[in-house]
Amino acid sequence: MNVVSKHKDSSGKLERGNSPCSRDSAQVARYLRARIKKRVVKILLGWFYTQQQQQQQQQQQQQQQQQQQQQQQQQQYFFFNEVYNNSLWNEKLQNNMALNNVFILLMQG
Repeated sequence: MNVVSKHKDSSGKLERGNSPCSRDSAQVARYLRARIKKRVVKILLGWFYTQQQQQQQQQQQQQQQQQQQQQQQQQQYFFFNEVYNNSLWNEKLQNNMALNNVFILLMQG
């Protein structure tokens, strides 16, 4: 509410906006603007804080997923490596047994 009143100052000239009523309304307006600014700042800070928290949570989830994928890949690698090594070992064992059989046949025969 902008109240503009006209009254005479000490020199007798008319002044605008210097009455106690208009000063009070200007003070109220400044006070309300300051309160609104503070409230807006609080709201924005809260919003930025929640955004930051959500980003951190998303990053942590992505890191956990990457770690799980790496662990799964390592387990698969170790498993297939073990299977491959076992198959090589079995093949070598069979070759050795075949050579032993040939050697035994040669010795007997």
